[in-house]
Amino acid sequence: MPGSGLEDDPTPKRIFPEPQIHEPPLCGHVMVMIEFRVDPDRAADFRHLMLGEGRRSRLCLGALSWELLHDIHEPSRFVEVIVDESWTDRLRRFDRVTAADVALRKRYALQGVPLADNELIITNGAMEALNLCLQAVTKPGDVVVESPTIYAALQALERLHLKAVEVATDPKEGVDLAALAELLARQKVAACWFMPSFQNPLGALMPVARRQALVALLAQHGVPLIEDDVYGELHAGARRPPPAKAFDQLGGVLHCSSFSKCLAPGYRVGWAAAGRYAPQVERLKMMTSLATAIPPQLAVADYLAQGGYDRHLRRLREALATQQAHALKLVERHFPAGTRVTRPEGGYFIWVELPSEVDALALHQRARACGISTAPGVLFSADHRFTHHLRLNVGHPGDARFDGAIRTLWLLAAKPFDAQHGLGS
Repeated sequence: MPGSGLEDDPTPKRIFPEPQIHEPPLCGHVMVMIEFRVDPDRAADFRHLMLGEGRRSRLCLGALSWELLHDIHEPSRFVEVIVDESWTDRLRRFDRVTAADVALRKRYALQGVPLADNELIITNGAMEALNLCLQAVTKPGDVVVESPTIYAALQALERLHLKAVEVATDPKEGVDLAALAELLARQKVAACWFMPSFQNPLGALMPVARRQALVALLAQHGVPLIEDDVYGELHAGARRPPPAKAFDQLGGVLHCSSFSKCLAPGYRVGWAAAGRYAPQVERLKMMTSLATAIPPQLAVADYLAQGGYDRHLRRLREALATQQAHALKLVERHFPAGTRVTRPEGGYFIWVELPSEVDALALHQRARACGISTAPGVLFSADHRFTHHLRLNVGHPGDARFDGAIRTLWLLAAKPFDAQHGLGS
């Protein structure tokens, strides 16, 4: 990146290996199932982790840089759509099939995923879609999640008094199907909540053949799959990876996504293509929030129809790929020997496995005092494993604070490791 100083840095180049797969803990032949609960003494830290520091932070937690997004939008055009007289009647009534519904069906069709009538439910963001799907397919019981997994999934399970059963997950290729098959043969589970495309926090991309095998395996056991696909559009390759939904013949895959991760979180337009569970999901939607606001749906649908969204995605993908490569160079230059780091093929997170002596939560607390947000690994496991791991958000192309934040992050934890590992200069 011009001006970063990396091009002429004389420090020897290092290539860190990727993290290894971590087997979830076992107790005899029974998977340990621990509900996700926050120690009251650490509640303030976890509240901060959930909310982040937004634009005040040099490495904010889960969001893309607003500077990366706002130049690509056309706010005046969005406002024109909302106040256009032709839409006035639509704003006065509730329709089962909305503008966003029609636009999304076209995108599914282009991906080779035809949807059944009334299968698509528009929601207030992806989290509502995921929560509704979870409620539709479960009763108090066990839900299989990746290990590590997104903390929002663990929170959702706790709220519904469900238990997380963690399955081994490869940092590059996603869920270990052999481990999953063994788990399904050993115990009954209510559902699986997986993220096949650019999994949060690992960034893993499940190969197409493995997705197809995953759907077949779950169908064999009669287990529904809640597919969290919020990062699918952020691929670095030539084509969007097909969702697991593309291989679903029995309606057992509930595919959930939104525009929050690749357009703007404030629009709160999400959806669930819920397969044979669509009636239950729609009923739950009616019982909770009734409907999703029409104006943002109209705005997004118009943006899609005009081709602005696809142009935006092309620029966004290119910017994120460039920034990830830059971030990896920084990590390899400044972090100590013994570090492992993922190299995702999309999304905007990298997963860093630090030397085992590092307390990632303590490092997070020190970094927070310097205005740097990180997500320590303990946040991504029901039993608070991954104590020396960090998830870093690299979705900040052009942010002059990013390079200094990476350097500062490791300097905050450097002293205990100088003697054993050495640091990049």
